[in-house]
Amino acid sequence: MIILDPAQPILVVDDEASDRMIISAIIERSDLRNTVEQLTSGQALLDYMDNVSQGSAVLPALVLLDINMPALSGFDTVTRLRQRDEFREQPLIAMLTSSDAASDQLEANRSGANIFLTKPSGVAKFLALINGSFANPPPTP
Repeated sequence: MIILDPAQPILVVDDEASDRMIISAIIERSDLRNTVEQLTSGQALLDYMDNVSQGSAVLPALVLLDINMPALSGFDTVTRLRQRDEFREQPLIAMLTSSDAASDQLEANRSGANIFLTKPSGVAKFLALINGSFANPPPTP
């Protein structure tokens, strides 16, 4: 299980509005206390990370990134982001897709993604995946 700092947001990057809404709702129902921000494209993520570099946005704890997006795929987005020294290792990037193809998993790894998650069917299974993969540290008294 990966521990996420609850002070940092989780970014959901997907070109499909319905997918962004569903994923965001599942995260909000999960045990995580992070805020969720939605971005519509790989370029929007790169722009957000420019703002992180300039100090006007918070480094995300986690980026859930769709693979299949127009203009700039998830693979291309991660590759571009990881080419920048300040983002070579952070943020944590999970490729989130309906694909379970070994070639997609290999490409995600090559591009610099940390995790490859296949979207499960059904809200309960998706919630279990999020709760089983990520956690926040216990609150300090």
